[in-house]
Formats: sequence, structure tokens, C-alpha cells
Amino acid sequence: MDLHNDGLRGDPSTPQQQEIAAMLGMSIVALSHTSAGGGHDRLPESIRTVSNGVREGTGYFLGGPGNSNAGYGKWLEDAEGLTYLLDQARHPNGTPIQLGEETSLKITAAVSEVAGAIPTEHNRYDTSITYRPDEGEQTTMSRLLGFSTANEDANHTLLTNASEPNGRDAEQILTDLYTFDWNDDGRAVSGLTDWIANGETSADPQEPDRSREALVGLMDIVSSEIMQEKLEQTGQEVDDTMTVMDAEGETSTEEFSWKDVSIGHLNPELAGGFR
Repeated sequence: MDLHNDGLRGDPSTPQQQEIAAMLGMSIVALSHTSAGGGHDRLPESIRTVSNGVREGTGYFLGGPGNSNAGYGKWLEDAEGLTYLLDQARHPNGTPIQLGEETSLKITAAVSEVAGAIPTEHNRYDTSITYRPDEGEQTTMSRLLGFSTANEDANHTLLTNASEPNGRDAEQILTDLYTFDWNDDGRAVSGLTDWIANGETSADPQEPDRSREALVGLMDIVSSEIMQEKLEQTGQEVDDTMTVMDAEGETSTEEFSWKDVSIGHLNPELAGGFR
């Protein structure tokens, strides 16, 4: 897990480092699949700990009110190490190789937990949560989601409420992921649902039914009154600029912030996946 941070012995060359990481990444992927004789419980403890998230994992100290919640930072460090290994396990066309279903579900839930820990209007009364990831840590979260949402079976299971990975239900997970201010505009999160539209044109006769089930499940989740309020008023702000003209006809650019924006304004890449 620490290979990305000078964890390799013997000072191997960059190509050798990448080859070692690729072998480990592919091994993780293979071992996560029950169809290959593995399963989530067969993965190394360090990887299972990351997939369990901060509260369900081990060794992530949360602290108390007003503390920095260093457990989130430690989880993100571990997540970066896992992401480094999985990043090498890709198809020749560059797309991620799918992790097993249970592992994918748990990683999606773990990322949602960290995303949901960021203070917004929805959890402003929880003074024990003070952690804010930086740009690099946000990128780690997005990349890890890219791996976990590559498994469409896992996405289907989540959207149809057939599982509660890490004790988190679909509404919790989607709320935390959709209302987070992603630095990729929600592109990675859209992987949860982008595949649904392709089901109708798939050559697999079972795919249309699976896609429709996922769509119905998604609509059931997001159409509740409480969920609609959260998606329309995320508690987040979006910075913007506008050009104004003074009495003399001179123009200038002023900065301002949109308050309590919707998910479409906050994460336009995500909203595009619903069309």
C-alpha cells in the first residue's frame, strides 16, 4: 500500500516500479472476484480496511468536537496507495478492470462516507466533523470511484437497494456523493448511472431489464421529498464572475457566489448523466 511513497526496495527503475505495481494491482482485482476463486474476504487486511471506510475500518482516529479528525486524512493516504496499484490494472484501451462486486460496493460506500463528512448546510450541527480534503485528496477520491463504479453489477445492486455496504443505504450514499463539490464536476460519480442508458441497445438480452431495474431504483431513491430537497439545495456554494457596467459605461468583472446550489449546478457532469 505504500509503494507509491518510496515503498519499493532496491531502487528499481520507473518501468520496473510500474510493472510491480501492475502485477499487484491485477492480483488485487483477480482476488476480489468470487468467480476467480477469491472474494472480498480473501483480500489483504489493509485493503479491506480501506474499503470499510473511516468509521467501520480500523486505525482511523476520529477525535472529538473541534479536532481535525485525522482519521480522514489517514484513510485518504491509504486510499492513495490503493489507487496507485489499481491504476496500473487497466485494459489496453485504458479503462479500469472491474473489481469484484462486494469490493466495488464497499469502496463506493467508503468514498461516500468521506465525501459526506465535509461540513455543509446538511450537517452544520455536527461539530465533530472538521476535515476538508485538498485538491490531491479529492482526485484520489474521484479516481477510486472510477474503479468502484466500473462494476455495473455493483451499481445495479446499490441502485436497487439490494445491499447496504458498510451499513450505509443507497440514499445515504447517493446524497453524500451527489452533494459533494467534486473537482471533476462529478464525472467519476456519474459512473454510477451512465451505464443505464446503454442497456436498451445492448446485445445482451438480459441487459435491458437490468438497466430498467436500476433506473426504477434510482427514481425511487431520488424522488422522495427529503431527497429532492437535498439535491435541489446541496448546502454548497459555487464561485462565479459577472461583468457589470458603471454609470460612465465602464465595464468590470466582479466575483460572487451562488448559495445553496442544486446538484446540476454543483456537478454538471453528473447532471448530464440523467439526460
